[in-house]
Amino acid sequence: MKILIVEDDFACLQIASVLLSSYGDVDAATNSDQAGDLMNKAIINGKPYDLMVIDINIPGSTGLELLCKFRAAEEQATISPSRKLVMSSVSSHDNIIGAARAKCDGFMVKPLTKDSLTAKLASLGFHPAAKAEV
Repeated sequence: MKILIVEDDFACLQIASVLLSSYGDVDAATNSDQAGDLMNKAIINGKPYDLMVIDINIPGSTGLELLCKFRAAEEQATISPSRKLVMSSVSSHDNIIGAARAKCDGFMVKPLTKDSLTAKLASLGFHPAAKAEV
């Protein structure tokens, strides 16, 4: 599985990267420009992301604006859409409603924990990758 994390807080990015690494290959972006570049490159290379985890407050544009740009890019490329999770340290009504309107697949409150992330990903049909036996 191919995963993109978009998070500008280094500590949160590291935690999310470690937690998600058992699910597949993780790429990270700290702003919307980097995220857009990674998304476009993945589409051009024929290996789009399966999962995107996007912070709601990132430099360059909001996570919700970025989510909409990603959806449009997937539609234009006529590829199956990735699953998208929005995360925020604030579970305000506006954030949750905004994420739902942007058609995200889930909303998570930071800080992410292994249990909360595992449960959310399982609800989307994702499970940790099986480790090869040596």
